[in-house]
Amino acid sequence: PDATEYVQKQAALERLKQLEEQGELDLYYLDEAGFCLMPCVPYGWQPIGQTLEIESQRSQRLNVLGLMTRANQLHSYISTQSITSEVVIACIDAFFPTVNKRTVIVVDQASIHTSDAIYDKLDEWRQRNIEIFQLPSYSPQLNLI
Repeated sequence: PDATEYVQKQAALERLKQLEEQGELDLYYLDEAGFCLMPCVPYGWQPIGQTLEIESQRSQRLNVLGLMTRANQLHSYISTQSITSEVVIACIDAFFPTVNKRTVIVVDQASIHTSDAIYDKLDEWRQRNIEIFQLPSYSPQLNLI
């Protein structure tokens, strides 16, 4: 990521965590993952001369969208449909129909988090006291927790 943006985002996230600890806001982390019984394991370690096998079978993929706090509170949405920007929007609206205080949702730069549909909702969410905090484009060492 851009070094300046990275430092600015890191400082901003630290401030958000402090405000959360002081009870000034609620802080959530949003991400998605998919699961199925067909593992994608391109290689593995095994003793020389031995073959290790993992039985697998075709299955329907389950996609999960989760919103989690640093206190391990989890709101999750599980579906066989793809997670799109519209699903992200629907989940945020469903999980947070009303908020009692400033609520910040941390997201990465995945295309479903940076789409026009998401940007079109930002003003409405701000009016409802919900903000989206976007991490820098690649944040391998950013201290999220």
